[in-house]
Amino acid sequence: MQFNKWAAKTTPEEIGGSFEADHGAVGSAPSDPSTEADELGLYETVPTVPRRHSLRYLAERLKLRQLAEERLIRLADELLKLATEVRYHDPLMAEVLDEAWISTDTALSLLEDE
Repeated sequence: MQFNKWAAKTTPEEIGGSFEADHGAVGSAPSDPSTEADELGLYETVPTVPRRHSLRYLAERLKLRQLAEERLIRLADELLKLATEVRYHDPLMAEVLDEAWISTDTALSLLEDE
């Protein structure tokens, strides 16, 4: 009983605020949120600058790719020389070395495609 008396004496502002419905907005259609954001200028376009560590990563990757390409070229030359030296003595070994040389050529073409 005392609770009801206390509740009757207090107003919604004393309790912590009140909520009043906006009767004018009941019949209106909801607006498009993307147009509101564009009008307010909340999402302005900012030019992106590549980060320093990503540039370092790209430089290292380029250096490693060049190193791999040089080593593959050197390996292909050595395989070709060895295949020509062995061809007379062991034709089967020469065929295997030729296949390895073809594989290095394929690896070089894949490396260049990236």
